[in-house]
Amino acid sequence: GVFPDLYVDKSDRGALTNASVIALNTTPGEHILAVKGSILTYGFSDVTMIAKVEQGKPIYIEYAVILAGTTGLSNTWQYGFKIVDPAVGAIEVDDLISRVSTQEK
Repeated sequence: GVFPDLYVDKSDRGALTNASVIALNTTPGEHILAVKGSILTYGFSDVTMIAKVEQGKPIYIEYAVILAGTTGLSNTWQYGFKIVDPAVGAIEVDDLISRVSTQEK
């Protein structure tokens, strides 16, 4: 694919797009989250974190690629992901759903 994939406990949960927030529903407890993509395809190595999930509460994950610097004709990029505040994440996801629904009409 064009974008790296999100893995939860080594299970592929699909692609992440730049500057996106997704809601992740999974079982309660600690989970290993990883963003993986071929270093040849994306130019980045894997990034992992541990997330604690509470019963009945999704976690919201934000993914972004940013320009870290420029040297001559070469750009340096960084990417990563983080867990965002549930109130902020819910608003971001609702906004995205609203925009997609409007475009489909």
